[in-house]
Amino acid sequence: MKYLANIVDAARKCDYIDKVVMFGSACGDRCRETSDIDLAVFGNQTKYKCLISKKYRAFLEQIYSFDNHNQAYDFLYFKTGDKDQGRIMEDIEKGEILYVR
Repeated sequence: MKYLANIVDAARKCDYIDKVVMFGSACGDRCRETSDIDLAVFGNQTKYKCLISKKYRAFLEQIYSFDNHNQAYDFLYFKTGDKDQGRIMEDIEKGEILYVR
């Protein structure tokens, strides 16, 4: 999928990102043409520091602008190593790892 290659390319350029996992309906049998791509991003900075950084914004811009903004995405950010992220982690752990630094 061309979108996945773009996600990996964008993640490589942002040294705040340690890992990207695709999860949800985009994985497996539930994937449809209209499915959004759910991404869990694990990074080495606090959520606040990462989300306001130019590097992370460039990562998001590359992903959103690819293919003329025709694909919908949902992003969740977690600091690498933080524990107790709740039930969403169960879904993320069933997902597909797209990138690891």
